[in-house]
Amino acid sequence: MHAKLDELLRAEKLARKELAGIEELEEEEIAALKLRLAAPLRSKADE
Repeated sequence: MHAKLDELLRAEKLARKELAGIEELEEEEIAALKLRLAAPLRSKADE
């Protein structure tokens, strides 16, 4: 199932390719990715 989701993420031009294969990352890498992806949302909330 993960392989198919990765394939779909890579095929979709607007998809965030950095999320493909996320299940292979270490917990620290996932936490850092969450922070990076949430940063724009936090800055918009401050506007």
